[in-house]
Amino acid sequence: MKKIFMLAMMLFLFNFSFSFELSRVYTAKNIVDREPVGVSDVFTVGEKIYLFNEFKEIGEKTDIKHQWFLQKQDGSLEKKFEIQLPVKGERWRTWSYKTASHPGTWVLRIVCESEELIFEKNVEVTE
Repeated sequence: MKKIFMLAMMLFLFNFSFSFELSRVYTAKNIVDREPVGVSDVFTVGEKIYLFNEFKEIGEKTDIKHQWFLQKQDGSLEKKFEIQLPVKGERWRTWSYKTASHPGTWVLRIVCESEELIFEKNVEVTE
C-alpha cells in the first residue's frame, strides 16, 4: 500500500511540475517530414544522432533544453552540447542533433527551464 501511495504522489507531483506532456521521444538517424527515421539506440562515430520529442497540452509557451553528455570511464558525465528549444502550441515537435564524435555511452537529457529532468536516455556510439 505504501508503494502505491508513493507512486501516486510521484505521478501527482510530476503532472503539476510541468505545463506540458511529453508524448513521444526517440533517438534516430534522421528526421524526414518532421518525423524520426531509423529509430535506434546504437550509432557509429561520424553518424548524426537526432533527439526527437513531441509535446502536447503545452498551455503557455515555454523552453526546454536538450543536453548531451559523454559518460567518462569513471562514470562521471562530461557535457558536450546543450541547446535551448521553444515549446508552444497544442502539439509541438522539436529535435536537436549531434554528430557522434566519440565512442562510448552518451546520456541525452531533456530538461525544463528550471533544469528539472523531464527525460533521460542512454545511447551507445561504436567505432
